[in-house]
Amino acid sequence: MHLGRSHGGMKLFDYMGTDERFGKHIKQTGVTIAGVKKALEVYEGFQGVNVLVDVGGVGNTLGVVTSKYPNILTVSIWI
Repeated sequence: MHLGRSHGGMKLFDYMGTDERFGKHIKQTGVTIAGVKKALEVYEGFQGVNVLVDVGGVGNTLGVVTSKYPNILTVSIWI
């Protein structure tokens, strides 16, 4: 996924707000672990992040992100 290059460097969740159809699809299907891994190949937005919170998830995405950025403190909140 080369979202940054094809959409002027826009972040995934910012882009979701500009494209209703895309945003609805991602919200309905969820972001797959394979998709997160692929996105992290090009997305550098987690550099410098100290804490990352996953609200309503089970922590799978946090695990993928911290495999690349092990310095990030993670919190998973169930709602």
